[in-house]
Amino acid sequence: MVILSGTASDANFKSYRVEFGEGDSPTDWLKTTPRPTTSPVEDGELLQWLAGKRSGVYSLRLTVEDQVEQQRQAQVRFSITSLTEKTTGGDVRSADGGVTLYLPPNSLQKDTIVTVNRIPSSAITWPLGSSWQPLDLVYQLVADPLQLNRIKPATLTISYGGAGLRPGQQPTIFRQVDNTEQWQLIGGMVNTSRQTVSTAVHQLGRYGVMEMAPVQADSSAQLLEESLTCQPRVFSPIGRRAPNTETTISFQLDKSASVGIKVYNVAGGLVNWLAEEQTFSAGKVAWPWNGRDHQGQVVATGLYIVAVTVGGETQTKVVNVWNQ
Repeated sequence: MVILSGTASDANFKSYRVEFGEGDSPTDWLKTTPRPTTSPVEDGELLQWLAGKRSGVYSLRLTVEDQVEQQRQAQVRFSITSLTEKTTGGDVRSADGGVTLYLPPNSLQKDTIVTVNRIPSSAITWPLGSSWQPLDLVYQLVADPLQLNRIKPATLTISYGGAGLRPGQQPTIFRQVDNTEQWQLIGGMVNTSRQTVSTAVHQLGRYGVMEMAPVQADSSAQLLEESLTCQPRVFSPIGRRAPNTETTISFQLDKSASVGIKVYNVAGGLVNWLAEEQTFSAGKVAWPWNGRDHQGQVVATGLYIVAVTVGGETQTKVVNVWNQ
């Protein structure tokens, strides 16, 4: 259900009507109700519209008419998001295309609507004296409830292309602490060719991309205990037998660290070296593996071991590549 609120009144008010159309600038407008409404509204509810199974971007147009048939119109744009099923999860994208939120199967507690909406940076009160500067890339991730399955984190990917990143700075994802003006560093893996930054998240809420100076690895850094996950655990690089063509390797660091990420077959042979002593900032990291070896060839169907090493500590997870 879409609830439209506002004002429809005039000294010589006669009626108002609300129509809807698909897209930002519809050419065809359809009635939301069989006939116009003849009672004026002052800053209240104008309409409860049952959108049915529609999803995507739509527009609502309000037309107010007075006794001499003069009219005034106002139009709003909105997005209808379909229900995300708990058992299958899937991708949720923002209307501006800047964010993709991948939800693994059974990461949600129930079937629910998940939305990703951009928040203007000018609408936020930023803390003073921070070591980072906000880019105009803030998004509100909403679902009921906000908390996700702890062992099945979602993957949040935000595009920073065109955001005016200053030379010598790197993009990093932060989360606003609930009901405060403070922001907590989450971290993220930067893909410079795609101009995206990705991280694993265990809860929804308000996330933003900040620019900060590149970090230096701390020799005392540790991989947080049991923080390594791979979602989904079963995937198909050729997309035949599983809905996902890659898995996301996510883990959490207590400090900035030099990290190695490798993939082995069950016989112990090295299949791919995804990251070789690469420095990541403290927080959560999300790194994709597309089921290919170091030569770019799709690996055979079977089990593979993902190993993440920080200092002398290594954590492992097993994933299943299924191409038959």
